[in-house]
Amino acid sequence: VVNGRVMSTVPALVTVALSTVTAASGAALGMFLSPWLTLAFIFVTAILIFGAATVFLSADVWIPVALPLGALVIGPVIAYVVRYLVEERTRRRIQNAFSHYLSPMIVDRLASDASALKLGGERREVTVMFADLSGFTALSGKVEPEVLTRMVNQYLSHVVQAAEATNGYVDKFIGDAVMAIWGAPVGDTKHAVNAIRAAMAAAARIRQEKEAAEARGERSFSVKIGMNSGPAVVGNVGTENRYNYTAVGETVNVASRLESVPGIYGCQIVVGPRTAELAKEEFLMRELDWIKVKGREEPLAVFEPLVELEKAPRQQIERAQRFAQALKCYRAMRFADASVIWEELAKEEAIFAVSLDSKGELTINPSSILAERARVFAANPPVGAWDGIWVLTGK
Repeated sequence: VVNGRVMSTVPALVTVALSTVTAASGAALGMFLSPWLTLAFIFVTAILIFGAATVFLSADVWIPVALPLGALVIGPVIAYVVRYLVEERTRRRIQNAFSHYLSPMIVDRLASDASALKLGGERREVTVMFADLSGFTALSGKVEPEVLTRMVNQYLSHVVQAAEATNGYVDKFIGDAVMAIWGAPVGDTKHAVNAIRAAMAAAARIRQEKEAAEARGERSFSVKIGMNSGPAVVGNVGTENRYNYTAVGETVNVASRLESVPGIYGCQIVVGPRTAELAKEEFLMRELDWIKVKGREEPLAVFEPLVELEKAPRQQIERAQRFAQALKCYRAMRFADASVIWEELAKEEAIFAVSLDSKGELTINPSSILAERARVFAANPPVGAWDGIWVLTGK
């Protein structure tokens, strides 16, 4: 009895059935609709339930609405929890699968922002590295393909690990070479410093592997690394059906040309002028030469990073200063003076050089290379105007 009126209640079975229908409907829509649409469905359904209850109430029939309304809310909530768990598991499975083919940095970016999956790019300052395994061609005809592949993968993994440990993005593998980028897709104000740190770590690790392999009487690789910093367009490049996140532009082209330069000067790492400028407060550098690379009209200075400044011994700093003095003599056409300084440095650097053979005998280093060149020019001075630029005829 309510206010003197005798009210009847719908059977409990009807209430349970109504609650089941609302819960099932909400759960089903929650599995497919967005949260906002599901919320709209809950709102409209609640109004309909209240409206129906009001109509029945005018006919002296009371419908308990608490249970249907509770089921209406709980159903979608459970659906979204299940949906999240299923989608999260699927997302992680896809991330894990594609991380073997793409950089984890790119996979994470796409997983969190699907709008990034489109063609286009932006202009940024980056540092680009090309690292190439030396000795691959000579070794390829002497070992089984399976053994060669295993060896290459092992050595390339050192480059990849060093790059990713310093926030670098491994763009692609080009045969026995690696292209990596610092400063994109994740911004990095110290991209040049981190890139050099990665290059030196990878070179040191590969050098250790080479020495250990030769001590066992096995074949091995060394590495040549060229790096350059500057503006580049970074983003998704390709076609609508297939593309790659990469960097394009003059900075990248020069970096690819610098990849072969370490082999010319008997060192492992060569960087361009912008890279050296950005990292000069962190690393002891020595300028090797002015060179003109294929495909570029303007010459550029190339540098060799030697060691982190805070770890540089006084003797190494003095040798770098004497190297600069010899280079100054060389550019002033005082070739005999330059040759004497470089010859002395070549002997001293035998203890520290990265290019020692398995017997500990000096092979080549930048000082020995330039000393020989200066001797040739001293005996046969260049004809015509002298600008001190060494023109590279190969890649």
